[in-house]
Amino acid sequence: MTAAELLRAIAEALFGSSWGAGDLAATLGVNGITKRRWLDGTAEPPPGIWAEFLTLAVKRTTDLNTIIPELERRAKDR
Repeated sequence: MTAAELLRAIAEALFGSSWGAGDLAATLGVNGITKRRWLDGTAEPPPGIWAEFLTLAVKRTTDLNTIIPELERRAKDR
């Protein structure tokens, strides 16, 4: 998987299938030119960006794991 493919996969996982490139830039605090270069593969994000995404992914997973049991309980009650 290329860096650009991984960025797209992460963005879709974090923001949904209709994510916009602005979501990605705003989350990372980078400008549009930098973000476009990463997404078109002309530049690779620095290691710190991957660490930021890892932090976001772990937080999202933790948040979801916290609410899944309640969702399961309510789904059973229907």
